[in-house]
Amino acid sequence: MLQNKSNIEQTNKHLMYMVGIFFVFLILGIWLSTCLWYQIIMTVYFLIIFIFIIIIGISNMKKLKDKAPFEFFSNLLAIALTIFPLSLVVFGKNDNLSDSVKTFYAIAVGIGVNYVIDSIFKFVESEVVGDKKKLLTKKAAFNKILFNIIYISEYISFILIEYLPVWFDNVKQYHIGFINTIIELFCQLDYWLKLLIVTVIILVTLMAIVIIVMESIKKEVNNEMENDMDTLREKLSNELNRVSEIRTLLKNMNTDIDVHLEKIEHKLNVGINKLNKIDK
Repeated sequence: MLQNKSNIEQTNKHLMYMVGIFFVFLILGIWLSTCLWYQIIMTVYFLIIFIFIIIIGISNMKKLKDKAPFEFFSNLLAIALTIFPLSLVVFGKNDNLSDSVKTFYAIAVGIGVNYVIDSIFKFVESEVVGDKKKLLTKKAAFNKILFNIIYISEYISFILIEYLPVWFDNVKQYHIGFINTIIELFCQLDYWLKLLIVTVIILVTLMAIVIIVMESIKKEVNNEMENDMDTLREKLSNELNRVSEIRTLLKNMNTDIDVHLEKIEHKLNVGINKLNKIDK
């Protein structure tokens, strides 16, 4: 379990780094797009990303199949939900399928999958106790995040793909060599392949944003907990000092009382001795 969590966290970090590097290269392309080395580096970079995704995907799927069958099934279902609308585009007419696929995703994923996930985990929750409930809650939240991100990514891609030609025409006016080359290659692709590329880019970007937000929330909660701990520590220290002062005060009072009693005892002994001498 811990090893699987560690692998996921490590993969998430790699994902964040790759998205960050991608945006850095994208910005640098404004000035370096005509440079041959820049074009070579970008080509190698995308090749590395492609190989990395394949290796990580195959490796994780093998591990999940043996150690986490539910996550394995969830990943297969996520892939199926991604491929299904693309298959409709491949074997159907683009103009007629756009609205139907949007409707399918709005109902099947936006409502249906969320409802099914909630129902499944609530059913299992009745049989789970202790710390396992926390783990179950995390799994439920992760699956909802995953399927909703897939839903959002493909829904946005169907809308965005309709406006990309206009945006590309505006970008071409700036005559940025490398970016213009990418745009021309992209425009020559089949509709379903364009849709797949846009979906993957949006999916990876959203996943990176979600991871960053989650890490930010964790950090903020930990900082607030540390502040609460500092406040509690200060309060306990004040109470400890107060108890020490009271103890010292009581100790001094006991000393004064003891001295006073000794004086009284001495006077009484003196009085008794005088009476004894008189009797003699």
